[in-house]
Amino acid sequence: MKFKVNLRIETNSGVIADIYTVSAGNIKAAENIAAAKAMDRLGRDNVTEISVQEVTRCA
Repeated sequence: MKFKVNLRIETNSGVIADIYTVSAGNIKAAENIAAAKAMDRLGRDNVTEISVQEVTRCA
């Protein structure tokens, strides 16, 4: 299944709201995959906090 995960990401330089589309078996897995993608993209040392705002299943 595909999910759209809306994340609120706090970094050393500010706050970012970003949406990631991921393939996963369930919502929790989708949240974890999206968070990992965000940390890889932004740099693990730069990210201070990630919170999930919304998860929706794609049609």
